Amino acid sequence: MTEQLRILILEDSKTDAELTERELSKSGLDFISRRVENRDDFLRELQDFSPDIILADYILPQFNGIAALLLAQTYSPGTPFIFVTGSMNEETAVDCMKSGADDYVIKEHLIRLIPAIHTALEKRREKVERIIAERDLRESESRYRMLMDLANDAIIVAKADSGEIIDANKKAQELLGKTLEEIKNMHQIDLFPSGNRRRYKQLFDECVERGKAFFRDVYVVNSSGQQSLVDISANMIDIGGKRLVQGIFRDVSTRKQIEDSLHKARESLEVRVQKRTSELAMANVALQDEILERRKAESEISSLEKQIEFILGATKTGLDIIDADYNIRYIDPEWKKVYGDPAGKKCYEYFMGRNFKCQECGVRKALEIKKTVVTEERLEKEGNRPVQVTSIPYQDEKGDWLVAEITVDITELKKSEERYQSIISVITDYIYTVTIYRGEVVNVTHDQGCVAVTGYTSEEFEADPYLWINMVLEEDRPKVQAWAERILRGQKVKALEHRIIRKDGSLRWIRNIPVYKYNYLGELVSYDGVVKDITDTKTAE
Repeated sequence: MTEQLRILILEDSKTDAELTERELSKSGLDFISRRVENRDDFLRELQDFSPDIILADYILPQFNGIAALLLAQTYSPGTPFIFVTGSMNEETAVDCMKSGADDYVIKEHLIRLIPAIHTALEKRREKVERIIAERDLRESESRYRMLMDLANDAIIVAKADSGEIIDANKKAQELLGKTLEEIKNMHQIDLFPSGNRRRYKQLFDECVERGKAFFRDVYVVNSSGQQSLVDISANMIDIGGKRLVQGIFRDVSTRKQIEDSLHKARESLEVRVQKRTSELAMANVALQDEILERRKAESEISSLEKQIEFILGATKTGLDIIDADYNIRYIDPEWKKVYGDPAGKKCYEYFMGRNFKCQECGVRKALEIKKTVVTEERLEKEGNRPVQVTSIPYQDEKGDWLVAEITVDITELKKSEERYQSIISVITDYIYTVTIYRGEVVNVTHDQGCVAVTGYTSEEFEADPYLWINMVLEEDRPKVQAWAERILRGQKVKALEHRIIRKDGSLRWIRNIPVYKYNYLGELVSYDGVVKDITDTKTAE
């Protein structure tokens, strides 16, 4: 490592902490550490120290390891978390791992600590690199589709072995008068008049055999039966190991009309030379205009390509795709320089070096719930640059389920969050966080302070997603519901004062203050609710 490893140690025993640090030093690990014993110090160091890894005791006099893990997931997501405890039974260990811990080490076996740290850091690094792979795939596919659709000629792609059409650009759809889905259900010979299909099949086979071919003055048939004259330039291409034939169809109807006119002009040249000369001059002007327009369009396409490459590079957006069998459908070319060729390997073999599926696999989770999952990560190789990762499950044209992970830079958002955290660090009441994707709530968390105000624990709020509204006094519920719905619609609302029924049955007044968080596109991605008990103030009034 080129930089010192920052280690945050949650341990009430100074002696145990020193033993841990001694074990780390014996391994030759270059690190700096800070020890905390309670929740407030732990939360402060998460922000101020920005640890690379957290080592936490399971039970402390004023705090506990599970609560620390939840705080770390909220305020320092992605930071490896390892329990270092005096004893832990198997059931508790399983619960810790399910809650998101990376590993656990018994204090009597500190020899396991260094391997556990290396494994956790390696796991985080591999996750970061996997996210980067998404960027280039998205760039490649977006650039391919844009260039296809901006082309002035019709482009049709078919399988070399069967002739089945698998893709077509917008110009091809206009030429044939069909939608993309209709074209993709066609065979390549269906493009041509029925009487000439055998000849066109021979030409297609010739291209497959020789690698390229050019067909001049060929008729294609559109959806209404009308025929258009085209020149076809066909080439064999290989994409992902699949042999394909790409045909560029140039509509030459105008050229053919001009040639016919020239032929007729030559036949009657002796008697109509002046008239035909004028007609040819006009035709030549039209042709020159067409050439100028074509050159202008080509220049615009080139300019657009450069703009797209600049935007994608500047925004550092990435994409990778994994299928339901954990096969890598696409990977960032930069990753290949590090990991080599992924052919024939599962994602957990390629990224993790394992021969079994990962317990914490995000691909599996996305495929199981069939919903988008939004997380935040830090890219260690880019100086811990913060990114938002959107994992989207979807079905391809064959109906197979895949997971696309899109990475967006949120550096400015994080700077805003740091300013915000400096404000809320002085608040003694409790905070809940609502994560939003496309106007819908995808996750809600409550910090441990919720017990003091409501009487309910954060686990009870997590188990009952409607507890937050059910504890509101019935006559106050309509305005609370309306207040929350306005936030989801992107409206900024003021703090709301209303009454709740605590778990013990007592009536309390609270003030709910929303604090908004936006991504670099200006979209609301989450808001924090700062809940303050104002019963004494209301009673005094």
